[in-house]
Amino acid sequence: MSNLSLASHKRILTRYTNQLQKVLIRFKDAQLEEISVQNLQDDITPTAIHTNLQQLEDGVAALENMTTKIQHALDKLATMFEKTHPTLPNIKEEFAQYSSTAEEAIGNTFEYLVLLHARIHGFKTHAELHNTSHKPSTTNSGKDESTVTAVMKNLELRTIPIPTFNGDI
Repeated sequence: MSNLSLASHKRILTRYTNQLQKVLIRFKDAQLEEISVQNLQDDITPTAIHTNLQQLEDGVAALENMTTKIQHALDKLATMFEKTHPTLPNIKEEFAQYSSTAEEAIGNTFEYLVLLHARIHGFKTHAELHNTSHKPSTTNSGKDESTVTAVMKNLELRTIPIPTFNGDI
């Protein structure tokens, strides 16, 4: 029965790894990482920002979920290898093969996730700026309050003594 369980864990890990690689390729083919505020250009509306941000967040959630499943399956497989067959001659090589394939998929996904998180951060920052700079005026003064002006503040720093050299070494 332990051989069936071991084979089952191998299949599960292989299936999860293959699914993660397929999803990653699909996201790259769809150029999910190319979604950015700069690429929107003329279509920088709250709806467009929200839609693109949602796509990025959905992609990140899917990749992180699959990565977690692979890590869990890899842990279970490692436990199965340790418990059932610690003395077989090729057990280390076999586990190394499965773990290296899974770790490579996780590594590729991690690099892609970093890029997607950066895009999400860019959208959120732009959305915050867009929301703060386009709030409707509550006064009837006729002034355009959508522009943000910077106020310069004079800094007063204390003087730093300049060391002198008298020539003695």
